[in-house]
Amino acid sequence: MRDVELLLPMARKVEVPRRGVPLALQGKVHAVDGMDAAREIGRTFGRSTKLQKPILLWGPDEKSVIVIAGMGQATAAEMEDAAIMQLAKAQEKHDKGQRGFDFEQAREDAGLPSASQFDPLFRQALQDKIAYHKRNQRTDPGREKHEKRVYQGGSA
Repeated sequence: MRDVELLLPMARKVEVPRRGVPLALQGKVHAVDGMDAAREIGRTFGRSTKLQKPILLWGPDEKSVIVIAGMGQATAAEMEDAAIMQLAKAQEKHDKGQRGFDFEQAREDAGLPSASQFDPLFRQALQDKIAYHKRNQRTDPGREKHEKRVYQGGSA
């Protein structure tokens, strides 16, 4: 009798954590917890697989969420690279004590005032609206007046 070698391909099952994924999103996204799990994305799904579901990455502060969406166009290897890069950026900001998302820069990019300027600007806009309404009550309908109808009784 001859010895026979048998080569069996081994699959690797990686536990996908469900921690913090809202019930409405379970089954609709893949969750990845930390840099180690992000490095396993390509191996878990197959490097050339084009993922239909987005990947949720938990940031280093365990509060922020980073979403990597391949939309069926990007391979798992590309999404893994993007996930590692985004987690590295988030870790760098976290180490410096900064937020994961720069709200001030986003406001500036959208052409909006900064958070410190918003309150006085909003108050001034309300005061201007009140003054305009007092000056021009006919052209600025604040509340429309409705005719009161009083039931007189009667037969139908």
